[in-house]
Amino acid sequence: MAVTVGQILAALERWAPPAVAWERDTVGLLIGEPEAPVTRVLIALDATEAVLRQAVETGAELVVTHHPLLFRPLRTLSEATAGPVAGLAVRFVRENVALVAVHTNLDFITGGTSFALAELLGLTDVELLAPVPAPVGLTGGPFGNGAIGTWTATDGAPDVVLSAIRDRLGAAGLRVSGEAPTGTVRRVAVCGGSGSDLIDVARQKGADLYLTSDVTYHRFFDANLLLVVAEHDETERPVLGRIADRLRRDVPGLDHIDLFGRTTSPIRWII
Repeated sequence: MAVTVGQILAALERWAPPAVAWERDTVGLLIGEPEAPVTRVLIALDATEAVLRQAVETGAELVVTHHPLLFRPLRTLSEATAGPVAGLAVRFVRENVALVAVHTNLDFITGGTSFALAELLGLTDVELLAPVPAPVGLTGGPFGNGAIGTWTATDGAPDVVLSAIRDRLGAAGLRVSGEAPTGTVRRVAVCGGSGSDLIDVARQKGADLYLTSDVTYHRFFDANLLLVVAEHDETERPVLGRIADRLRRDVPGLDHIDLFGRTTSPIRWII
């Protein structure tokens, strides 16, 4: 019997329950029908024209993304008159490709987005940076945002650590607080995606260095630790492999799972 969109969604939501997502987030099945059969899945950070094109070319009936395509309410669904989001949604429907998003529900679980980033950096003894109470009626956990662990990939000289982080992220560059850092980096906190609200938490938990993205200029003045800011997509791409691993483990019969091999970021660096 063929695997369905609904079975794949159920497996993802057992791992990353929608109840832990930010209340204004859009997660779950965004386009398509639960009973639709699936033989191939394509996993990407964002839903883009290029992602949809690869899904069609390879025969993927389902795209799973981290960022939801449909976040703000749409007023029209006309490819001719609507904006790019609505137009792309129409093309997903026309091509009969379903779309599922696992966003902040994946950020707020142990083993989710920030844990994948911590693993990429080689951190050990990793735990949640900012635990939160479990939603009423939800078992499992613990839940929370960010991760913190011990740096073991290189010696703790700050310049060596920063170079290793840049290389492991494949980053074009990093924004770093303060003047040339001194001391030793032992404890490293991370938050995949927008994590400026956890700077103080990272410092209070004893982090020597905090890696995240989307930090504004003025937050660098009062960070009081080595604040390292990468591009948003660079801090979240590591979790895509974990989504694939979860589907391979929990959805028997789903034989074809692909990762979109290029960046979906709308930002381009000129160096």
